[in-house]
Parts: sequence; structure tokens; C-alpha cells
Amino acid sequence: MIMEELEAKVKKIVDIVVGIAILLGVLSGLPFITGAA
Repeated sequence: MIMEELEAKVKKIVDIVVGIAILLGVLSGLPFITGAA
């Protein structure tokens, strides 16, 4: 049970980190896209 709970928590944390990384990538890329267009 404990291992399963830890796995679930780790997966949630990874999902959050990946989501933030994608958002930062999109936000940092927007100026270049709008500037090029």
C-alpha cells in the first residue's frame, strides 16, 4: 500500500512539473513566434 501511494504521488508531481515546463516553453516561445509573424 505504501509503495503504491508513493508511486501515485510521484506520478502527480511529475505531471505537474511536466505541465509547468510545457507552459514555460510555450510562454517563452510566444515572443519569438509573434515577433517573426
